Amino acid sequence: MSTGRIGSLTDGVFAIVMTLLVFDLRLPQEIERVAAGLEQIGTEFVVFIISFVILGQYWVSHHSQVDLIRRADQIVLWSNIAYLLGVSLVPSTSRLLGHYSGEFLPIVIYTINLSFISVCHYIIWRYSTEYISEIDRRYVSNELDSDFVNEGYRMTLVPIAFYIAAIPLATIHFGLSLLAYSLVPVYVIYRMARFNRRHQELIEQAAEDQESVIEVTD
Repeated sequence: MSTGRIGSLTDGVFAIVMTLLVFDLRLPQEIERVAAGLEQIGTEFVVFIISFVILGQYWVSHHSQVDLIRRADQIVLWSNIAYLLGVSLVPSTSRLLGHYSGEFLPIVIYTINLSFISVCHYIIWRYSTEYISEIDRRYVSNELDSDFVNEGYRMTLVPIAFYIAAIPLATIHFGLSLLAYSLVPVYVIYRMARFNRRHQELIEQAAEDQESVIEVTD
């Protein structure tokens, strides 16, 4: 199966999930509670922004990698379903984190949710890029070298370290946990720029090699 339908399903799920996030921001209903309500909304709004941007970077990095995968089998398909399961839970775990910002358990649940997404993302990339023979990778071009593939591994696995770090940081201050989460998109965007730049270099190198072959043949 081609990966086009994976992209279509993924786009649809992300569109719905990222829209649902904003529905959890509820304004106070009674004027006497506006001050207290806005204070709570402030925390929830920060969590909303962080979750929205994290989902955005997951969507972009997912597309960057899946676009390189030429076909999908049952393992890729079900790994992607698991990935989307994790994505679909983010509005609920984000709401829990924003509403019970002073408690420890919501941070653990939110961390598990985001880490699960990253692990599924890693599985898709690892399975698709592994060698099935001495020179052939399973579902990506053999022209993708190890440095490029490893860049993809870092893009999917390193965020888990930030998520886990948020748990002990919560014992110091809740804001430090939010900072750890917010650093993930910064890191991934940086890695994605390297990932895409390296991909472009490989494309240009392949084109140059092809031109050299043609010149020699002529």
